[in-house]
Amino acid sequence: MAKKTYTGLTTTTKKHLLLGAGAFFKNFLVGTDTYASAVAGNKLIGATQGGGEFQAVATFRQIPVDGAIGDVKDLEDIQRWDVSMTANVLEVSKETIQLALGSATIATTSGTTGYKKITGNNSLASGDFNNITWCGCLLGETQPMLIQIDNALCTNGLNLTFTDGEEGKITLEFHGFYDAVSTGAEPVAPFAIYMTETA
Repeated sequence: MAKKTYTGLTTTTKKHLLLGAGAFFKNFLVGTDTYASAVAGNKLIGATQGGGEFQAVATFRQIPVDGAIGDVKDLEDIQRWDVSMTANVLEVSKETIQLALGSATIATTSGTTGYKKITGNNSLASGDFNNITWCGCLLGETQPMLIQIDNALCTNGLNLTFTDGEEGKITLEFHGFYDAVSTGAEPVAPFAIYMTETA
């Protein structure tokens, strides 16, 4: 008797495989930038080791109604989105340290020739929030897949570990923040995922 196999594998499976760690960019302009132009424009955050991670988690609320015997689909509401992206960056630079600190200033000071001084700020400015974009490869596609979080701020701080025989890394954990909206306006979740039409 022939053995029947049940599988999700089809001839289009290869088109939907996400490959590699990808690359992370600061203030990538979707629709204008390409991978090459963003690298040339110094928007690349840096090489990574251990890749990264993206999460978009909705917080749901079931509106309670007397007499309902269980959760009702039409009474489920989305209250908010919690959006985060983590990049394990191998390159330790002034810019990656500034990103990790959330709000910091890079300055030249007298008496420290050849150095830049990085100091943490005690308040946030609009310029501390950036769009952070992951650019990665789907097998079979000529254009990259993009995941962008808006108004991103690194909230886990700076943690540098120094170990013999290993490279230091900076883990940047970005959180996306909603824009302030006018009364009555629909808020927009602070992330978008861009996939090609053929994906």
